[in-house]
Amino acid sequence: TRESRLRVTVPKQIISSMSDAEITDLLKFIANEYSNAHRMNAVVVFLYADGDDTTGDFTIASCTYAPYADIDKAEEVKAGDYETFDYAITINSPTEQ
Repeated sequence: TRESRLRVTVPKQIISSMSDAEITDLLKFIANEYSNAHRMNAVVVFLYADGDDTTGDFTIASCTYAPYADIDKAEEVKAGDYETFDYAITINSPTEQ
């Protein structure tokens, strides 16, 4: 199974001015660009603000791009077959960031 985890940082002044919809669009863009460049079964994108500890859980948001938006179903598809892929996106509220 080809699963990837991407850790992406964004400058605080930019991420703090983005709406949830803009963060969602950014996560989808990153997941799509990565999946277009790499044959995979699933990708998870973790979004952080610059300076955050990137070794742990995401601080801003996460996006799972996988079959039926479920990382556990990654083994059920052939790498590069994105027909059943969907997004599961979680965005922390400003107080959790």
